[in-house]
Amino acid sequence: QSLQQFGGVSATHIDWTLVPYVRKSFYKHWKDGNKYICEDDEVDVYSQETPIDDYCTSPAYEYAMDMTKKELYQAVEGMYHNLNTLQSRSGNQLPFTSINYGTCTLPEGRMVTKAILDTSIKGIGGFHRTSIFPCGIFQCMKGVNRKEGDPNYDLFRLALESTSKRLYPNYANVDWSVNAGYDKNDPTTYVSTMGCRTYNGFDINGMGFKKDGRGNIAPVTIILPTLAMEAKEEFMNGYGDSIV
Repeated sequence: QSLQQFGGVSATHIDWTLVPYVRKSFYKHWKDGNKYICEDDEVDVYSQETPIDDYCTSPAYEYAMDMTKKELYQAVEGMYHNLNTLQSRSGNQLPFTSINYGTCTLPEGRMVTKAILDTSIKGIGGFHRTSIFPCGIFQCMKGVNRKEGDPNYDLFRLALESTSKRLYPNYANVDWSVNAGYDKNDPTTYVSTMGCRTYNGFDINGMGFKKDGRGNIAPVTIILPTLAMEAKEEFMNGYGDSIV
């Protein structure tokens, strides 16, 4: 996508989005472990869609969890590396990429958020440099991560550590009055941003669109001297009386 546009790309809730893929990875590793330490008839009990918590009584649970976390951290590190080294846009630019996260309380989503924040704090490369991209946005939500006792409060604290050391993440207030009416059970309605400037808003035209998959062309530059040179004398016709 970065080759086809000039601007930014944003994942509006990457923690929620990756939940089914983390489950698939866990199931893959669980099957590997199951061959050696579980009964064969247990295979049919689970599937790629099974939540990770449902495996907790399986003897292969710890093995699958360790392997899934290892795979997840490698994936996040690869994302950080690629987004800071692959100059794919316009031939010599890094794609301006943002990721929003912090509200998913499912074990899989929490794993994603923690991996992102741990990798941010660690830094990239052998010298542990602060990354330019992705631009992280931690979505703050009442009852989810704002106060001690909230299920994701530990991730909010980790986000603050990352911000103090690596500048990112930024923070978005999901409970902002402009975002009133969001559905707490539907992450596609949560407030999200592209970088530090573009707010992904509700559809105000009644066309049924949600926040996911939407973009904007808000930044527009008009270079008047260039237009004047191209239009020559026609540029000022009709406006002479108003010019002092």
